[in-house]
Amino acid sequence: MTRLAPTVVILVTLAVVAAAGDDEPWGTEYTTRENMKQVGTFLLSCSNQGRGCDQAFDTMVAIGPALWARLKKADAALGEKGTPSTNSAPGRQDFEQRMFSGGDLGLLLNSPTFREVVSRFSLDGLRAASGMERRVYYYTVPFEIRKEPLTVAVADHDVLLVVLSDGRVFWLEMVSDWKLGGA
Repeated sequence: MTRLAPTVVILVTLAVVAAAGDDEPWGTEYTTRENMKQVGTFLLSCSNQGRGCDQAFDTMVAIGPALWARLKKADAALGEKGTPSTNSAPGRQDFEQRMFSGGDLGLLLNSPTFREVVSRFSLDGLRAASGMERRVYYYTVPFEIRKEPLTVAVADHDVLLVVLSDGRVFWLEMVSDWKLGGA
């Protein structure tokens, strides 16, 4: 019986590891049809001609570092809006990003620069974020994303990551502006 104990421990350990799934903190790539539909609604409503863009957003939205750099470079007035924030996750590089809520969220959503960026993406380019895209996002946020569905929209060489919270846009980032090979 004592010889069987180590075998049981090994089998139990293997079962626990297999049940845990992947060992990467950013998790595996996936998204649901409902997520895709919600992201599609966001893209359509926030295009240049779209209406109801504000209804696609949570009460606050985070604009990730790469997308924020694009927006503020193209629209100096927008660069003064929102709440500046720096993501200082322990052991990671600090990233400048921007949070928008209330009236400032309306300014973002009505910004011609923001509308131009969003209108470049179509429903045909929607897919689950790849493992590398999830990894990039993981390294720019201070919270766990292992079980979060992340959806991307692809247009030409641009990849826009859209993160939902209760079906509304919570985080946007242009992950194509990051060096994905060595993230």
